Amino acid sequence: YSQLNDFIHEVQGAKQLEWQLAGLQAQIYQGRKHLDLTGRRRLSDVFKSLDGIFESSLERAFVVLYDQPAETPTDFARLQYAWLSGQRVAVSPHRFVSHELLPPEFAAQLLAGNLLLIPLHVTGKHYGYMLLEPSRRATIFYEGLASALVNAIRDSLQLEHMQTQTQQLQEVNSSLAKIARFDELTGLPNRVFFREKLEQAFVQAQQTGNKVALIFLDLDSFKYVNDSLGHSAGD
Repeated sequence: YSQLNDFIHEVQGAKQLEWQLAGLQAQIYQGRKHLDLTGRRRLSDVFKSLDGIFESSLERAFVVLYDQPAETPTDFARLQYAWLSGQRVAVSPHRFVSHELLPPEFAAQLLAGNLLLIPLHVTGKHYGYMLLEPSRRATIFYEGLASALVNAIRDSLQLEHMQTQTQQLQEVNSSLAKIARFDELTGLPNRVFFREKLEQAFVQAQQTGNKVALIFLDLDSFKYVNDSLGHSAGD
């Protein structure tokens, strides 16, 4: 009877371990599902996703980003996200000295309890760090969260950089097109512009059957200007 009783306790203990394992697997699944931050095109979308992750899990959380990703942590940073007492708090992302961890208006949070510092580091670049208050109620895995967050931040920053470069390139192309067709001194259309418009008129006339009229105006003795100063000055 004693051996049977011990065997029953062993079976019950094994069952409890199975239940705990199943619960842990479910927790990991839920954690991974909530930590999926892919597809967030802007930083604001990334931080909005954090609200749902931290809700009912953490009391305090902060995300600090350096001005530029670098191979080593930089001297200055900006607070981009703050979560206090179960809700999002507005922040002013002005620069502060990064070794102080938080800007002056949030410095008291460093004395309010222990905060876990997790670097945001990927592909040889430091993007910043997270400060989290460990909680027994937390159902997230801090390192997994840091990995998901830094990848989302990297992708959104790269997208913003590409969009900025594209806009700058469009502005440069527009400026070059204007310089090529208008005189920089007077702002009047130049010979290139005239030739393009004339060719367009010829094409349109051929398509519609209409005629093109060209008026030629000559200035007396203007030839001396072209001959002495060149056609560019004459134009």
